[in-house]
Amino acid sequence: ENANLMNVDAADIDTSSFSTAASALSGYIVGFPQIETRPGLQLLQEIANQCNSILLFDQGKVSIVVLSDTAGTIRHTFDTTTNDNLLQGSLTTQETSVDDLVNEIVVKWTPFWDDITGNKPMDVRSYKSAAITAFGRISQDLPVYLYWRRTDVESQRDWWLNHRSTVFRTVSFTGFLDALVLQPGDWINVTWIDGGSRDLFSGAKSMMVLKVTDTGKDGLVQIDARYPFVTY
Repeated sequence: ENANLMNVDAADIDTSSFSTAASALSGYIVGFPQIETRPGLQLLQEIANQCNSILLFDQGKVSIVVLSDTAGTIRHTFDTTTNDNLLQGSLTTQETSVDDLVNEIVVKWTPFWDDITGNKPMDVRSYKSAAITAFGRISQDLPVYLYWRRTDVESQRDWWLNHRSTVFRTVSFTGFLDALVLQPGDWINVTWIDGGSRDLFSGAKSMMVLKVTDTGKDGLVQIDARYPFVTY
């Protein structure tokens, strides 16, 4: 809101989402120099990425969501029985490709920004040995400048390594207009009984929303979500 920074009106900020995120991320100690002029939104998105979060603009307000691969608060429950809010026959599933797996994360961390110790990044790395044996080494760099302590850098490194070394099952289905309250990062429960009376998810399955699309005047909403299926 600062007039000399982004000058965003308080009415345009979902303050409750920032309070929730601050609580979820309260263990980290942050400190970094602002050494160049940057567009405010670009800087905020970059900071969010370094603490497994994303910024969203929804219904005229900016909000923040802390990402997780384990279920958080369930915002909505979908089924064809009790809630009757899932269009019969609309659900499809598939798995993310193993070609997208990463089994080594190399954090490029800049711990100091002064004339004595310099500002050369150091490598803080970790890997999944079983995944390297199965697929060969697949490495990814992660630039980090946000944290003072190495332990916080390692926490972020390990979160992204677990996330990137997972095959996710992606789920798409059609719901109704009440689903428009959802946004990426929200958690939902989905129960699906197929035509052969088979419970596809063995009861309500917690999934993280990836995308919500209003399909138009028919009152239907397309929902894309996913959940961890196999972690290497």
